[in-house]
Amino acid sequence: MIEDVGATADEPGEASRRWSWATVVPVILVIAVAAAALWWWRGTTVDQPLTPVSIEASGAQFTTIDEMVAASDLVVRGVIVDVDDGRSITDPANPTVGIRTQLAAVDVDTVFVGDVTGPLVVEQEATLLDGTPVRINGAVALTVGEAGYLFLVRGDSDEFPYTAIVNEQGWVPVVDGLLAPVDPGDVVWSGLRGRPVAAVDALLAAP
Repeated sequence: MIEDVGATADEPGEASRRWSWATVVPVILVIAVAAAALWWWRGTTVDQPLTPVSIEASGAQFTTIDEMVAASDLVVRGVIVDVDDGRSITDPANPTVGIRTQLAAVDVDTVFVGDVTGPLVVEQEATLLDGTPVRINGAVALTVGEAGYLFLVRGDSDEFPYTAIVNEQGWVPVVDGLLAPVDPGDVVWSGLRGRPVAAVDALLAAP
């Protein structure tokens, strides 16, 4: 069971956190509205299998690693070790439709930005209210055993007590010790695809 998160950011992160949460939260609301439309459409079908549905959401888009670092309170490399149920986010105009989030616990290997002083938990959109998995701008929910780099913003209220990924570019998987971006053509990560962890670590650790 996931209980708490003890993540803090360095003092210079205050401005970037205000900017990044102002970006991430509207994206969550956009997703809830998009999920509402999908829920209505699915409700008109019969025996629809619970296959992932794609949702396009507006939000921050980055063109360099420096931009991603500047927008993040925490940048870490780690492994997903647990996934628990999160909460429901509904369309304000129709609370019967929306999405459910999940809480993914991260076993942190290396911290590049910020400080991690306790369990690190990432809240992420996971399914529609009926349990149908969602794919947000091509990104799917994290699963136990996955390893990779996370660019995160920190929650600072009861409504957002955990961390959240800055956008779909902010989760970069590592497979067999090599960087394997979710989108191989992503403007930030395409040039680093297939690079070993040691090389990416050195890049992120550089001043």
